[in-house]
Amino acid sequence: AQAQEEDQYAALDGHADIIVSTDAVLVEESEACPQVRAQGYLSAARVRTNDPRLSGRLEAVSNYVQPLSGQHGGLVRSGRARLSNDDGSWLAEFRGFSQPGTSIYVGSHYSIALTGVGEYAGLSAMMHWVPTGFGTWDLKGILIPGPLPAFPEAHLPGP
Repeated sequence: AQAQEEDQYAALDGHADIIVSTDAVLVEESEACPQVRAQGYLSAARVRTNDPRLSGRLEAVSNYVQPLSGQHGGLVRSGRARLSNDDGSWLAEFRGFSQPGTSIYVGSHYSIALTGVGEYAGLSAMMHWVPTGFGTWDLKGILIPGPLPAFPEAHLPGP
């Protein structure tokens, strides 16, 4: 069983193309700190990796906060997604950002934690997505047997 588990570790390299996206619903526009908080941004992407288990159609919903300004002032986004193919699916949670002064199409970084369901139950993956242009992303990651490590219960003691 140990050898079989080790065989399930896999380095991931791939690419994603956004195939559809919708506008988010404006939740709050603050005058005190000029920013937009929005929710319900829907998107779908075609994901292709070197491991067919982590290739397929990704459908996501996310919320974000973004400053109101004439230039791109940065963006922080959190969301949930499902990556599906003919053999199984993955449930995912992600967080990402783009730095002020960069385009969201080339200056964003997203970390995505995936948990296998159905045929992929008992597997997990972590991926990092970086855009390469309008609606295109390069990704790298790792596929592992078992769950991802849990976050610690407590923070480190401090002043």
